[in-house]
Amino acid sequence: MDYHCYKRAVKGRAGKPVNRWMYYWYDGTGKMNQKACKGCRNRSEAENYVRSLPPPETKAAPVPPKASAAPIPTIRDIAAKMFVPGSTHVDRRYQLGKSVKIETLVDSRYYIDAIVADWGDCPITDIDPVAIMDNLFETKRSGSWKNRYVYILKEILMEASQLGYKVPIPPFPKFALNVKKTDVFTSAELSALYKPENFPTFQHFVFFLLILSGGLRLGEARAVRLKQIIFEKKILIVDGFCKQNGSGRSTTRKGRRSSPS
Repeated sequence: MDYHCYKRAVKGRAGKPVNRWMYYWYDGTGKMNQKACKGCRNRSEAENYVRSLPPPETKAAPVPPKASAAPIPTIRDIAAKMFVPGSTHVDRRYQLGKSVKIETLVDSRYYIDAIVADWGDCPITDIDPVAIMDNLFETKRSGSWKNRYVYILKEILMEASQLGYKVPIPPFPKFALNVKKTDVFTSAELSALYKPENFPTFQHFVFFLLILSGGLRLGEARAVRLKQIIFEKKILIVDGFCKQNGSGRSTTRKGRRSSPS
């Protein structure tokens, strides 16, 4: 049955409470409607009354408007408050044991600006690692600069994940550093650089020459006297090591500063 009967006490004409039979129903929107069973004095009459009524009109439930999807933030949006003192991003870096020194933040913001200039308007979920690598291949920068660029870009993607966006972090390859390995001086370089006229005193010239070409340590070079060196034969004569007070031989290879004699 679409209608439901019930009895309700209401005030009569003389102000005294009287019982009146009512019926109610729900429309399609979930709203309850109620009316009186006219002339009915008991339940049987009320039920017969509602049976004679036509089916209630049902209203279609209102369709709630579709919630508009939140716009996907861009790289610029995510990076705006990164590496900013006092930001939640910097607080998370601190708790993760990463550097939050002002020098680090300033350096990182420099790379943030470079990334935003290249990809700032790109939605954070549409990162194209191939396009990024191709752009870096064309960039006339050192390998260390490019590696730092990629590191900061990956931190932007991790920040987006922290904010609830499903962003994959591509495994970017590392660039070669192309750092020239240091090597010993050649004989030609030694001859060109280590000349007495290039040093303030002849003592300084001998001191650094012994360290570089003779392999002496600082303490050993400081203990050498000029009379121990035969320059024309390129020979250094070492006959033990004296103690600083001159009282005897020392087993430790260290000397004291002395003037050439």
